[in-house]
Amino acid sequence: MRGEYTVDYIKSLHIEGFKKFTSLDVEFNEHMNIIVGENEVGKSTILDAIKTVLNQQYRSSDKSILKELFNIQKVADFKKEPRIQNLPYILLELQLKIDPKHKNAEYFYGENNGGKGGSKQEQYGIVFECRFDEELGSGLDGDIMEGRIPYEYYTMRWTTFAGLTYQTIKRPLKFLAIDTSSNDTNTSFNYYNRTLFSSKYDENTRMSEYSVH
Repeated sequence: MRGEYTVDYIKSLHIEGFKKFTSLDVEFNEHMNIIVGENEVGKSTILDAIKTVLNQQYRSSDKSILKELFNIQKVADFKKEPRIQNLPYILLELQLKIDPKHKNAEYFYGENNGGKGGSKQEQYGIVFECRFDEELGSGLDGDIMEGRIPYEYYTMRWTTFAGLTYQTIKRPLKFLAIDTSSNDTNTSFNYYNRTLFSSKYDENTRMSEYSVH
């Protein structure tokens, strides 16, 4: 694979509190991965989690989107015992296989991850966290005790395993998700073309192409 960063494959995905899953670990192999299951068991959730981490999906969305993203069991647990410590949260960790010889590989390398069994290890990857900001939401104890989730006081953070702020301009690999659930094939095809064009060419090349056509 060509690009500023050389990535062999996504090694694993860890999910906590995201949509269908209270907790899930998925291991991937370096060649091909096929996710099989009945309807509504979470296949799309796994892909959505990858999009959220790599493409910073929902970054510009209104905080009300969290109502759809939080795991319903996590929400129910909070409603049953409304405390700050029980507020729902989302944690997504994407471990990557990156060529360690690449000059910029250290951008993704470090211990800023949960680690299996709570033992952090130096690895390559990206973390997404969505949590209640206790400093920003100080003074909301009464509302929380009444079982209300203060969505507007949540923050979303993307960081690499090195503890650095992750930016999509430094995306370690190309990732394209195609939604085939829509019957509007023309829109889907155009979306595919636009995404492929954006992922393949840098900004200067894209601007040049736009000016020509």
